[in-house]
Amino acid sequence: MKDEGITLTVLVVTIVVLLILVGVSITELNDNGGIVNQTKGVVNGTLKEEEQQNQELQTLEDEQYSILQNETTAQTAPKIESITIIKHTNPIKVGDTITLKANILPENAVKKVLIWSSSNTAIATVNEITGEVTCKTAGNVIIRAKATDGSNVEGTCNITISK
Repeated sequence: MKDEGITLTVLVVTIVVLLILVGVSITELNDNGGIVNQTKGVVNGTLKEEEQQNQELQTLEDEQYSILQNETTAQTAPKIESITIIKHTNPIKVGDTITLKANILPENAVKKVLIWSSSNTAIATVNEITGEVTCKTAGNVIIRAKATDGSNVEGTCNITISK
C-alpha cells in the first residue's frame, strides 16, 4: 500500500509538471491530488482528453483538406504558357535603374510569380523578385523571367547599356 501511495504521488507530480510545461495554470490541488482550480484543459483532476483529441483531429483534418484542395487547384489551374518582357524604350545608361514588367499568358494563370535573373551580373544585376535592373557597366545583357508554377516557361529581354 505504501508503494502505491508513492507511485500515485510521483504520477500526480509528473502530471502537474507536464501540465505546467504545456501552459496549464494550476492554482490548487485537492486531497486526492486532483486539480481544483485551473485556467484551461483540466476538470476534476483529469484532462479533457477526448475534447483535446477531437480538436487535434479536426485541426489535422482541416490541414489535410487544405493541402488536398491546393493540390487539386494546382493540378487543374492553368499554368503559364508564355512570358513576354516589356522592353524599356528609353536609352539605358550606366548607373540607371529600371524595373521591367512582363505580360503573362494565359491571363487566368493562377500562379503568376516570376524569378528574374541576369546573364551577366558584372554588366547588370536584377532583383529576382521585383525585376528591378541596376546597370553597372556598358555592354549587352540578357534579363530572364522564369515561371515558378512548374511550367518551366521563361521570357527574355536583351538590354544594351551605354556609357
